[in-house]
Amino acid sequence: MIIEIKPNTLGILILVIIVCVVGYFWFSRKNTYRLDCGKPITEQDILFVYTQTCPHCHADWMKIQELGLSEQIYMIDAGNERCGEIITTYSDYIIDHKNSNYQNAPPGIFTPTKVCIYNNVTYIGEQTNDDLISFFDDCR
Repeated sequence: MIIEIKPNTLGILILVIIVCVVGYFWFSRKNTYRLDCGKPITEQDILFVYTQTCPHCHADWMKIQELGLSEQIYMIDAGNERCGEIITTYSDYIIDHKNSNYQNAPPGIFTPTKVCIYNNVTYIGEQTNDDLISFFDDCR
């Protein structure tokens, strides 16, 4: 017995598969981050600004965890209203990119952004393991 698949059915089947794959990756990233907004910030903390759907944020956060550096991070979800006050307080670095590797960027929140409170240095974008270690070491 041969099953005949019509072109419309095949298109719908492919669409369902794509939606399932995208949904899996979307939801597998949800809740992988910690949210620290509302907790006190110390001078040793590095602010880590992320969004739930940012693949570069996810990659950086995974590297930070693998390197054992997550305790030095203060996690700020750019899309969470509870983080608004912290973003405003540190807007020179998070929004205006003061002392960053991306000085000519227009004002706005780019993710991932890492801000060392100790030396007021900002890094925008994903970093390699070696660059992350260097950034953390320079922040001590």
